[in-house]
Amino acid sequence: FVLYGVMEYLNTEATGSGFTRGSNRISAFFQWQLYALGVAAGGFIVSRRLSDASKMVRLIGRLPLMISGAFFLGVVALFLVMLAMAKLGIGA
Repeated sequence: FVLYGVMEYLNTEATGSGFTRGSNRISAFFQWQLYALGVAAGGFIVSRRLSDASKMVRLIGRLPLMISGAFFLGVVALFLVMLAMAKLGIGA
């Protein structure tokens, strides 16, 4: 799902004008990132519910959630920093 979000961003035609041009691409990217986070959370819940699961199975169930969550939060933080820089006129 993460790679599909990147491909969706790269292949979607930008619409809009001015500052909002291309925001449809960003929303498509975030939509697929949320799907990936949801699937990772589902895998985490399933791995936690297995009563006879070893620590390795629980770790394997936790890794996609940690990776997807960290990637999603990193992208959101980068997006917010870029918005703040544009608003303040830094780097222009």
